[in-house]
Amino acid sequence: MSQDLITFVIPVRHYLNAKNWEQIKNNLSQTIKSIQNQKSDNWDCVIVANSGSDLPELPEKFEAIWVDFLPNPFYEKDKHDLEKVHDYVRLDKGRRILTGMKTRPNSEYLMVVDDDDFLNSSLVEYVEKNRGENGWYIDKGYVWPEGKNLLYECYFFDQLCGTSLIIRNELYTPQTINIELDEDIIKERLGSHLLVKEWLNEIGFSLMPIPFFGAMYRIGNVNAHSQSSDIFTMFVKPHIRNLKIVEAFRAITYIKRLNKHIIRRFSVNNKHSTNG
Repeated sequence: MSQDLITFVIPVRHYLNAKNWEQIKNNLSQTIKSIQNQKSDNWDCVIVANSGSDLPELPEKFEAIWVDFLPNPFYEKDKHDLEKVHDYVRLDKGRRILTGMKTRPNSEYLMVVDDDDFLNSSLVEYVEKNRGENGWYIDKGYVWPEGKNLLYECYFFDQLCGTSLIIRNELYTPQTINIELDEDIIKERLGSHLLVKEWLNEIGFSLMPIPFFGAMYRIGNVNAHSQSSDIFTMFVKPHIRNLKIVEAFRAITYIKRLNKHIIRRFSVNNKHSTNG
């Protein structure tokens, strides 16, 4: 049984809910490489996927956990009531996360990683040097439109991306949650990163911010449930529509080039970047 400092849990949707499984597989391979790039090896990773899913070859320290959950019938935003879509996505994702967590009762911390995101190579090393806290949240992170030379420096990253929380295992109490009976708990504590942070604050276990850019959120992915397309649309246009010109210009200043330092730190696979 694992006794690593951190277990990363990667929930992978049902293959019948994927628009392009080959892209999911390719993105997951890049996420795996990003985790492998950690400076400290005091971690392991479980990938929770449906039986029959074609996963990439898993290197040492990665384990596939197979489940038989049914496809999410309310996955597509444009075909169903939005609240129902969000509710079912939280339940489906939360059940996968819970399944992974239950396999690692001895890990000190747990971190959910979405299957197309990237981690800063110093993340585990930082936790190792500061262990003992309830956990951490990543408020500073990058938003990267896939294949582009630009990215966005986001200072409210934990409000945007699920790859943003490192939490002490005992606070989740995964062994006490019934995967069939505790649907509300699964949706609130596991299925939504926003609700998890609120819940911990309410019970008196606040998290600390990671003092550097801790993760990278990939957008422009046809499989992404958020359907986010580009950083200008996400971060600049809303201010322009609301005639908040100062805020729009400020948002533009957070658009940076994807350089070699960031590529190395996050193990980003971007053939188009040649910047130093």
